Amino acid sequence: QVTNINGNHAVLALYSIRTESGTLAALVAFVEYRDKLFQIVGVTPDFRTYSGPMEDSMRSFNRITEQRILSVQPDRLKIYTAQTGDTLGSIAARYNNPRVTADQLAILNRLAIDQPITPGRLIKVVEKGY
Repeated sequence: QVTNINGNHAVLALYSIRTESGTLAALVAFVEYRDKLFQIVGVTPDFRTYSGPMEDSMRSFNRITEQRILSVQPDRLKIYTAQTGDTLGSIAARYNNPRVTADQLAILNRLAIDQPITPGRLIKVVEKGY
């Protein structure tokens, strides 16, 4: 179905997907916005129940105009030089990023959470961007 979604050229398409355990329905919206094509997909085994909410969600595609959202800056990876007495917990607390815990810093740096950190070691940290 050729349509417009909030003033953007769009096509809605319905696909049927056969699986070993039955048939799935996929509703797909292809939306042209700023010379790019966005694809939004909803898949369900119960199309009668979920087709309306899926289509409503797809038709809500719109450009972002709220300045608060447009001004958000992404988190950034930064290299920190460890100091005497640093632990992954103290480094995580210093950078105070609620989305990155000491456990995640351990994974990011391939360290055990309780592994001593030698002063001068380069540690990857995630600096919050907002």
